[in-house]
Amino acid sequence: MSRLLRDSAWTLVAEAVTAVATLAGGILVARATGAEGKGVFTLATGFAAIGAGVIGFRWERPTGYFLARNRKDLPAIVASVFVMAAVATLGGVALWIGCPALVSGTVLRGIDHRSITVATGLIGTHFLFVSIPALYGGLREFRLRSMFLSAAALPLLVPPAFLYAMGERDVAVYLRAYLVTCGAVYGAWLVAFTTTHAGWPRVDVRLWKRMIRYGSLSYASLVMDFVTVRLDLFLLNYLISSTEVGIYSVAVGIATRIASIPNILSHVVFHRVSANEIGNGETTRRILNLTTIVMVVAGLAVAAAGSLVIVPFYGAEFARSVGLLFVMIPASIVWGLFRLLASDVEGRGRPGLVSACSFIGSAGIVVLDLLWIPRYGAMGAAWASLVAYGAAFVCCTVAFARVTGLRPYGACATTGDDVATLAATVGRIARVPVRRA
Repeated sequence: MSRLLRDSAWTLVAEAVTAVATLAGGILVARATGAEGKGVFTLATGFAAIGAGVIGFRWERPTGYFLARNRKDLPAIVASVFVMAAVATLGGVALWIGCPALVSGTVLRGIDHRSITVATGLIGTHFLFVSIPALYGGLREFRLRSMFLSAAALPLLVPPAFLYAMGERDVAVYLRAYLVTCGAVYGAWLVAFTTTHAGWPRVDVRLWKRMIRYGSLSYASLVMDFVTVRLDLFLLNYLISSTEVGIYSVAVGIATRIASIPNILSHVVFHRVSANEIGNGETTRRILNLTTIVMVVAGLAVAAAGSLVIVPFYGAEFARSVGLLFVMIPASIVWGLFRLLASDVEGRGRPGLVSACSFIGSAGIVVLDLLWIPRYGAMGAAWASLVAYGAAFVCCTVAFARVTGLRPYGACATTGDDVATLAATVGRIARVPVRRA
């Protein structure tokens, strides 16, 4: 437990840096380009994230899983990352060239072609953004993982700050600057990692086939999670406007900072479970219960702070984001807890169960978005998220109990012993031994 929390502390540093960069960069983009420009930026980066996962076959999951089990496979796994990065990049270009009507007429409807071109280019860079941390996670080098994620946050803030200072108002320019800086930082980092850790990459077709088999089981979960988390953005754009997306994205961006808490732990839990270092489900159960308490307290603080700062920082155009924030905070809490449990189940080699839970969430949000967005706009999307995330969490709780042998209620019931045990562990980590002369 001590090692797990120590590893989580390193990830906390990266999450804090990313949160500051994301929120500050988002404010600059919103101030410079308005709600419509903020919506375009959100849609472009969201499209890149989906493309990287779908075309890139969610390769970060098998990367971390197999590397955690056998470090000797590192040269072959690194080679597979290079191959899949090329596949994701070329696949994004081919999608835009081969299906322009689908991309510009449906998925990114109303977005100018310059921004769409950048969005397809971002698919390859986003693939690297999730794959490099998976390499460090598989090696359980969470300090270096944290250093990469902190460096990866710079493109979210530095280019917008420079462009804002120059008086730039074109969102396509902000997107191009983001693409260039991401490509430079991520590409250079992967090359440096390869030379220092893996040496010369090697081809291992047999291992790659095993990775594909594992990835195929978790792939459905990825696609459906993207549907669950991101579909509302694209439906809002298609059914209403990118301006509505911009207003909604502010509430989502602030609320999802709360989900950083379980995300920090889920990455560590997944790699520890994959390496058979975490034991039965009791450790994860305790982490889940304490995380719930922390997230509820954090959610109340974020709700209070958000209601005070959104209009002064983003502008009066984003006043409706305050009401949306109050719905998205509990939605983000539930989604974060779902991903925490899902990381344990996947790490135990049962990604198919996670896919089943994800299907419940994605099916729910598709139906509810189509019913509520035309009538209630962004608020309908927010409530659809809360209901769908809750359904996925309940399903995953049952799956976690099935895999570990715990009772579903017991997996979510916080006890005084849980809090006391974890508090004592944190105290031991924080205690600095004094050396006597």
